[in-house]
Amino acid sequence: MTAAIYVARVPPQSGADIGSQLDALPVGPVHRKVVVAIGMVTTAAANVFSNGYHAYQAEIFPSDVRATAVGWTYSLSRLSSAALPFMLIPVLDRCGATAMFAVVVTALAIAVAALVACGPRTAGRSLEDINPV
Repeated sequence: MTAAIYVARVPPQSGADIGSQLDALPVGPVHRKVVVAIGMVTTAAANVFSNGYHAYQAEIFPSDVRATAVGWTYSLSRLSSAALPFMLIPVLDRCGATAMFAVVVTALAIAVAALVACGPRTAGRSLEDINPV
């Protein structure tokens, strides 16, 4: 519910940026209650990122291919989510939690950099302005 209110008021590209940055908060050795609290913040940040990203991707595709393009990008997102444990668990086993966290933060930083550098600004613009056909 909070993510829906947030996404309704913040431009989608900003929501995706902020959500992924919150997701990358550093974690060290801490008490169990802190881990649970950080897990809640991480879940909220992931929801904001997901909601913002999906709203943003729907705006950047031209109307005639939007449904197909959004479906493909969502499918690729789910496939990559399914593959992540197979890549991250070996890192966790061999190098520990800090290294695994560094891999996740690096991937998020690359995603944010690509979104900021390459993504069109959509706030306050019509779909025709974003994607002239």
